[in-house]
Amino acid sequence: MHATENYSIARRDIKETFRHLHAAIQGFERLTLHQFDLAKGELESARAKSVVPTTKGEPSNKIAYSIKEVSNLVGISRSTLYVLIRKKELRTVKRGKRTLVLAPDFRSWVSSFCPSPHSGG
Repeated sequence: MHATENYSIARRDIKETFRHLHAAIQGFERLTLHQFDLAKGELESARAKSVVPTTKGEPSNKIAYSIKEVSNLVGISRSTLYVLIRKKELRTVKRGKRTLVLAPDFRSWVSSFCPSPHSGG
């Protein structure tokens, strides 16, 4: 076998591995979003209080959150957040290289997961 044949086989194996890895990550993201849907009861209390919880359970007076902070607060991965941002489901602003979620946008987004008491849902 020539070196170019070995190289081609290795490339094919690597591509196949990444395809499987990508499929596994997508499955994990779907599972995470499903678990997030199950946590609606916890989010309802945050919506009712109109405050954003911190990881310590105390209200926060921050005006903006980093993607990492939103990920930690909500319990979904950063890559899932970026997918939601791309789909325009979560509004963000850029400050330099940083992507931020303004607190009112975060509260509105979190509230959207919980049916309004007036919506009958």
